[in-house]
Amino acid sequence: MSFIIQNRIEISIAINGTDYPLGPGGNTLNFLHMGCSTRGKLPTCHFMITDTTKSLDQIFLQDGIPLTITAKPYRFPTSTYQFRLFHKKKTFNGAAFVYEVDGYWNAPMYWTGTSETGIQGTSSTVLSTIAKNCGLTYSGINANDSQLWMPRNRSFGEFTKTVYQHGYINDNSYTVAGVDLSGTLLYVDANNLPAPATTLVAYQMVDGMYTVTDYKAVSKSGLNNALTGYNNTRVTQSQTGTALSTTNDQVAFTPDTTAPSFNTTVKTQAARGYQTYGPIDVGNVHANYERAAYQNMRFANLYSMDVEFLLNTPTPLTLFDKFTFSLEVENNKQDPAYSGVYIVAGRAVYVQGTTYCEKIIGTRTGVDTPYTSG
Repeated sequence: MSFIIQNRIEISIAINGTDYPLGPGGNTLNFLHMGCSTRGKLPTCHFMITDTTKSLDQIFLQDGIPLTITAKPYRFPTSTYQFRLFHKKKTFNGAAFVYEVDGYWNAPMYWTGTSETGIQGTSSTVLSTIAKNCGLTYSGINANDSQLWMPRNRSFGEFTKTVYQHGYINDNSYTVAGVDLSGTLLYVDANNLPAPATTLVAYQMVDGMYTVTDYKAVSKSGLNNALTGYNNTRVTQSQTGTALSTTNDQVAFTPDTTAPSFNTTVKTQAARGYQTYGPIDVGNVHANYERAAYQNMRFANLYSMDVEFLLNTPTPLTLFDKFTFSLEVENNKQDPAYSGVYIVAGRAVYVQGTTYCEKIIGTRTGVDTPYTSG
């Protein structure tokens, strides 16, 4: 039996293959949260059920059992999400037992499985192989970084992070990966993404656009710039190259805003930043292994402006999609500061009572205002 919000969304939950009865006069879905992020290993779910009919006395919530959530938002096709139980909590509210459940995407090997077997090929080959072996689908770029990649007893999720952090296409690439709410491992060059196909607009109903009911901006520039933004240097050491050491101290930074969160005056006055040294290369990594780690880290920290967008309708957005945000003020003129193009760094779906909403986390390098360095 499904939980239905009229003209909004229909939700059903199956626990270990058994449909859980939800509906009026019976068990209640207090809330449901599902989310994915470029900063997390796998998509997760979190929900609370009031078990009025004591149905969960027959469906035991044991660790790791499958959780299938099916959702059909208004005017959107039905989506099925596959999770496994990670944590549960049972309390009594005076009338019935209340269960609170956490789950992770149904890819246990990716979540906790480890390996010591290397994979030969580019970072694209490695991530494609990991996805296939762990029960995920894959969509990604073609990289230029062939070598034997060793997991060194890491979990496959941790191994994936190590691989994309050393992924390389060219000196302007920023490789990053993440698993979205469809169970797809996405591998992209964040500095070379397709143009935005979706537009969000604040506080208005506009045909062909999605209405943002609230938004919040969060800047991480202070710590990010202190770590790598200002004058960061990494020295590559090699026994096989023409030079024993190579210094990486620059990236070709092209901001996607008029006022990036990067102060040229501070950079000049700081004079010298953190110095790090890579391990000695004895011919077991690709030629740009340390260069890739250097530029991927610096580009990641330059994307320091996040904006969280709240919507009451479903969107087609997923991780690494570009989208345009339009913010109108009372005089109907465009406010340039937070308007513009963002990259999806996270997406969450939340249902509580008769309320359905999505939160999209968009990221970019700054704001669109006149630049000043003080």
